[in-house]
Amino acid sequence: NDKVFFSTIDGYIGEIDLTTNAIKQVPALVRGDIEQLYYDSIDNRIYYTINNTLYFLDKERNIEIDNFFPPIKSMLRIQNKYIIATSIGTFVYNSLTDKKPSFTLTSEWSRALEFNPTNNTLYFATNKGLLIISNIFEKGTASKLLFKDIQIIHIKSGLPGSRTFCLLFNGSVIEIDKNGVSEELFTLPENN
Repeated sequence: NDKVFFSTIDGYIGEIDLTTNAIKQVPALVRGDIEQLYYDSIDNRIYYTINNTLYFLDKERNIEIDNFFPPIKSMLRIQNKYIIATSIGTFVYNSLTDKKPSFTLTSEWSRALEFNPTNNTLYFATNKGLLIISNIFEKGTASKLLFKDIQIIHIKSGLPGSRTFCLLFNGSVIEIDKNGVSEELFTLPENN
């Protein structure tokens, strides 16, 4: 994709075209802090949340999804299922209009999600550590918890060599290889 999407604290969704450097902004359906933003490359839509309501932007048209979700922190679409991380857990929905999830992946407060297609693994940043689940839609799914009782701020995956990186609340940047082995790379300096 040759575009970068962003949101502003006053309720605008922006797009930067990396080819032309053109910036386009569209107001959200309601004014407010956009709590999460997700671009779905399958349906070519931007999903966003304001005040616990999920919306999507389709060709500059804002549409509210008629459903109630707990406060959404992050979301992904994998194999035509929606993985939604919230303050009361992470859930799988077959459709965003389903009133109930098809199943629960964790009941821990989840902050961020990242899927690494190279090793078919889903990573959850939670308040209790980094939860790792392989083959999430298959029977006998295995899970592992890294950094027990340490809050994770963010995760990024899909980089060369199946590496995944996470940022801990203490500023440590950790690399996790495709076998789940972790190594601290460095700690971010504190701002005084």
